[in-house]
Amino acid sequence: MELMKWTPTNELRDFNRMLTRFFDEPFLPTAQGEAGKRVWEPKVDIYDTKDAFIIKAELPGIDKKDIKVDVDGRLLTLRGERKSETEKKESAYFRREMFFGSFERTFTLPEAVDPGQIKAEYKDGILHLEVPKPEERKPKQIEVR
Repeated sequence: MELMKWTPTNELRDFNRMLTRFFDEPFLPTAQGEAGKRVWEPKVDIYDTKDAFIIKAELPGIDKKDIKVDVDGRLLTLRGERKSETEKKESAYFRREMFFGSFERTFTLPEAVDPGQIKAEYKDGILHLEVPKPEERKPKQIEVR
């Protein structure tokens, strides 16, 4: 019988991989939607500046005319569609990793904003939304006497 040295770090690495798969798989964009269709959600960055909320969304391969931004009270909804390209076949294999079809993301803003003041710019596959804060929301400097 051969003795093997026990290394606890190997077991921890395996456990870490198992936990990562457990928590990541339900949230991966390869999830199945209604009727078995693959669904996807564009990745976004959201941050707060002194005067506005900024939302940047990755929308590569989407035409500007296929992007819609709606505001209803405190809800900002981003929706659109990436149209399918022709399928590419190589040898006897078929592979498709890019997602196509409709998407919709809804974000709750901290308070109602004026939809007429929102600025949207789409360049190089990135949608940049600037949602100005209402006047009463902006921080005010109070002079101490």
